[in-house]
Amino acid sequence: MRKRTPAAALLAATLSALTLATALIACNKGSGSDPEPGSKATADSSQAKPGSGARARDFETLDVCSFVPVAAVAEVLGHDPATGSAKATMGRYATDCTYSFEAGEGFSDYAMVWVYPPELWAPDMKTDIESVAGLGDRANLEAPTTPGSFARMNVLLEGELYVETRANKPEQARALAELALERLVGER
Repeated sequence: MRKRTPAAALLAATLSALTLATALIACNKGSGSDPEPGSKATADSSQAKPGSGARARDFETLDVCSFVPVAAVAEVLGHDPATGSAKATMGRYATDCTYSFEAGEGFSDYAMVWVYPPELWAPDMKTDIESVAGLGDRANLEAPTTPGSFARMNVLLEGELYVETRANKPEQARALAELALERLVGER
């Protein structure tokens, strides 16, 4: 397990919180309702674009934490599930779950799973992003670039959804993406 200094852990937590807050503000713009905690996702054909063949999802009620529980994420990250917690945030255009695990000596490890409509697929075109074959219709992996930053995996299932996962290591981000896809749509 990678040890972090208190300053690095604080920086990582602060950056994660800022990234999450920015995403939530953007995703919830125009959404005037608060979903019921623990509610399940339902398909709503009225949201699908005509002729798209897409299965629409109601992101305001899609609770990623209920589909991808703490125990499953703990297994991927190599943590004791009893030390973990999860917090779901659901918005009009995206939903996510942020997982936190005690990592000893006052430190925490974090992982995140976001789910978006497939139309929002527009991964960054940086040189440090690697295309990944065999996962979804399109996938890419961005390795951490600075201490305390996360590896990020983006996977598109055309007509279904776009999943983004973040974890400390690239192999963890990929394993979380595989887990999320399996739990959300039964595919890898």
